Amino acid sequence: MVGDPNFSVKELEAVAWGYSKLMEESGALVIELKLVVTPGNGLSLSDKERMDAIDRIYTQMLDYRNLTQYYTNRNISISYLRSKEKGDTRRIQALYGKPSERYW
Repeated sequence: MVGDPNFSVKELEAVAWGYSKLMEESGALVIELKLVVTPGNGLSLSDKERMDAIDRIYTQMLDYRNLTQYYTNRNISISYLRSKEKGDTRRIQALYGKPSERYW
């Protein structure tokens, strides 16, 4: 998105801030998951408590992943609409790729 002319510097800062928050929250869940699954970490959890914690963390991680996907799609849509107003959709399609080529 940094190379996208349809976003101002302030907008790119806001986008970066949003992604960094999502990454921070996801990172905290990874740390929590490591604590739950690492033996001898001082946590005395029963198997049920451990599985419940893993399920909860998984659900939250999936929510963050889906939110990141939504956020990315929304930002690309904004760029596409702005480029459409300018009559320059080819450049944006080349920048972000066709739906079948996208890895995200």
